[in-house]
Amino acid sequence: MKRILLPLLLLTMLSCERVQLDKEMYQNPVGFDHLKNQIVKDFPTLDLGIEFVELQYSGSLIPPDNRASSMLSATFVRGDDKNHMVEYTLDSDSRFFKNNVDVSVGDFMNKKISNTYETYQPHIFSEKDFDFFVVNEVVEKSVEMFRKDANSPDAFCTLAGIERNKKGELSIDVTVTQRQFASTIRRNYEWSIDGKTLLN
Repeated sequence: MKRILLPLLLLTMLSCERVQLDKEMYQNPVGFDHLKNQIVKDFPTLDLGIEFVELQYSGSLIPPDNRASSMLSATFVRGDDKNHMVEYTLDSDSRFFKNNVDVSVGDFMNKKISNTYETYQPHIFSEKDFDFFVVNEVVEKSVEMFRKDANSPDAFCTLAGIERNKKGELSIDVTVTQRQFASTIRRNYEWSIDGKTLLN
């Protein structure tokens, strides 16, 4: 989804219950469930369903020992005001961050846009539209493909996201990376939402 997001407030850290999370949170749904629970806690009206605009996982290796770390972000329609979106981010140390976002007025897919629910309604999806375990499988397949094609045994997933593509179809985008000396090798993979078809 091509959009212009303008932060309205500085990133705010939220106080919440700390849970034990995998350092690479795509590997199991514990982090995603924790993220959802925090969203519903803050916006009780979303108990029947969260309207996501984007879900994104980002991973990194922290030097000098290349310790894995990751973040899981959800951009969704506010439960108390459908004309605004908010982004919640959970890191693998079980810290939550909140950032209100806005859609700037301007050109959007060659159309004038304004800050209304109708602006991003065509891009919305819900938890029913995807399977977390399919996302996990797609990431693992992408990493294995990269390792084989690039002969890179220590490759890892640095980015995985769910959003609607230019055709309006939900897809899973995965970026696999390996750092070799001063250079960075990476490849992007786009999969159908059911994980059965590689689209690029």
